[in-house]
Amino acid sequence: MSELLTEKHLRALIISVLLAVIGYFVFVLLSGWQDVLNAVVRIGFMGIVIALFLSLVNYGLRFIRWQMYLNTMGHHVPFSDSLKIYLAGFALTTTPGKAGEALRGVLLKPLGVPWKVCFAALLNERLSDLLAIVLLTLLGLSIFPNARWLVLVSCVIIAVVLLILFNKRLLEHYYNNINENTRIKRMIKNILGVLLEARRCQTPRLFIITLLLSIAAWGAEAYAFYLMLGFMGMKFTITFAVFVYAFATLAGSLSFLPGGLGGIEAVMFGLLIWKGASHADATAATVLLRLVTLWFAVFIGLGVLTHLIVKTPQKMFKDFSMISNNKLSNYALLSFILIVFSAIFINTAWVNEDAFITFRAVDNFLKGYGPVYNVGERVQVYTHPLWYFLITASIGIFKNHYYTVIVLSYICLMITIWLILIKLRREDNLMQIVAALLALLVSRAFMDYSSSGLENPLLHLLLVIYVCILTLQKDSLKRFFYTSLLYNLIFLTRP
Repeated sequence: MSELLTEKHLRALIISVLLAVIGYFVFVLLSGWQDVLNAVVRIGFMGIVIALFLSLVNYGLRFIRWQMYLNTMGHHVPFSDSLKIYLAGFALTTTPGKAGEALRGVLLKPLGVPWKVCFAALLNERLSDLLAIVLLTLLGLSIFPNARWLVLVSCVIIAVVLLILFNKRLLEHYYNNINENTRIKRMIKNILGVLLEARRCQTPRLFIITLLLSIAAWGAEAYAFYLMLGFMGMKFTITFAVFVYAFATLAGSLSFLPGGLGGIEAVMFGLLIWKGASHADATAATVLLRLVTLWFAVFIGLGVLTHLIVKTPQKMFKDFSMISNNKLSNYALLSFILIVFSAIFINTAWVNEDAFITFRAVDNFLKGYGPVYNVGERVQVYTHPLWYFLITASIGIFKNHYYTVIVLSYICLMITIWLILIKLRREDNLMQIVAALLALLVSRAFMDYSSSGLENPLLHLLLVIYVCILTLQKDSLKRFFYTSLLYNLIFLTRP
């Protein structure tokens, strides 16, 4: 198992989750977070609670199916342990093809479950999910006939996998006769071993029961989507709502993008617009659904995984010889802190009226008149040359003043917080970390002006880099060079 999940692999998985979280917050910001907040108001507290409850129904039914797969393969894991491990896998749902959920195999191995059994259960899960989503898509195929090609591709994939699983003699022949003298051959034999385990779950009775559970699980989230559309005043039929949800999920799954991010949103948004929804309503409904389904699961997973790392006895992690609990705790802490700061940033994001003075100078520069406020008057009206040229280059590329400066500010804030955490973690003092972050969170000056359109976020970032180099760089010559360079950059940012 150590060959399958090293510290390097785990770090890559965690980073992919962080990038997905940050990317989605940027997407929400660019697509119109105010529309999302307005949708939340229209849906109301009880509407959100109902949607979250239906998401929990989805997770619960899928867990029951998971337990059935493990029991069928001869591994009766205690209910509470299995539930925690299953939910912890949701933390890595946003990895490509949900591959990060294989983390369950690492957590289950100390309980006597071989990694092949866990991978076999995951394969059966994906197969059952895909078939259930295809059947839900068929309910509304007449509404959008162009979807038939994607459904056909999905059916071919399902048929091929089932044919392979049902051919026991062929699988056993290759498994017993393949040599393990090369890494590729060992990998092929491992895959064949997983397939042999997976076929044990393909009995007619279990196949039908798990398929019904899958249809009910994904149908619950599709029904939540239908209710949310109704609460927002969009009077679509339940058939159309189920079709949109299922077809978008199918497209996202086959894209193999992390958690279907981007693919699901694009298809769902496009179908709602096609059916007559406004741009704002389609955006809000799409984003809000993903928040109460995908991201709700991710946050539950992160919470349970953190609990397992901190509270679970060491025996649960004896296979993590190369991955210390301290490093896992660092990843979980970093994820949580970046999410908190992202949420507050989005809630307080704004652009100060003084920034529009800079915007006018940016427009004149891009039109060829130079960095001036009034054409023909050689007067510099901005006081932050470095920030000015940074946003000028960015606006020249993205052609949007408001969202460009907010995204740039967000990136600067995230890097600033990340560097502060690195610096304080080297001191190995949790109280310092908590005190520093709380001071920043409660500071209206820091949080409000981290998105004001002014140079503050860049200045914060350069100051933190300056302190890090000043305290961490041992070579006096390099330290002198880098600190001098940063001092000049800071001066150009805010003379």
